[in-house]
Amino acid sequence: MGVAFGCSLLLHVLALALIQVPAPAYRSAANALSVLLAVPAAPIVAPQRPPSPPQEKKAKTAPPRSAIGVAAPPPAADSTERPRSGAPLVAAFAVSPPRPLPRAGAAGSADPRRLTRLPRLARPLGVEYPQRALAARERATVVFQLLIDETGRVVEALPLTDAAPDFIDAAAAALRGARFAPGEIGGAPVRARAYFAVSFDLE
Repeated sequence: MGVAFGCSLLLHVLALALIQVPAPAYRSAANALSVLLAVPAAPIVAPQRPPSPPQEKKAKTAPPRSAIGVAAPPPAADSTERPRSGAPLVAAFAVSPPRPLPRAGAAGSADPRRLTRLPRLARPLGVEYPQRALAARERATVVFQLLIDETGRVVEALPLTDAAPDFIDAAAAALRGARFAPGEIGGAPVRARAYFAVSFDLE
């Protein structure tokens, strides 16, 4: 019995020895695994493409009108009327009384030196250029002494300058048919003499 017990004890000791021998190897493997798990893995970085240079934005410009088949509008016509070369020009305007004063003509007119307002044309004077003088390219200026009554009507028209008869007749006819604002003394209309020139000219 003692022998059997000794053998059994020996077998147990051997079994324990076999079981404890690989423990250091297991511990080494476990330690190595823990070290590998503790070290962080390096991140995987994807390769990046270099940035492309910025592109300048080009402003969109409209194509020229001719490129899209639309003709440019023609320049506006000048509507200003210009007198033709050689066109007749007739004008009437007041002039200062000549010195010395010519004959009075009809009586009963106020002294021009006392007038506070001289007679003046109420509207533009229409005068026909004599056809003969126009064809001959003649010019003239005729001065008249007018007697204008209180209503602005021409009572008398006396030519004071020498000129061709057709110039005098055309000017006298236009002045006799004209309407005037009468002369005044102190705001009251009076019968008075006035001096007007009629100019016949060519452009």
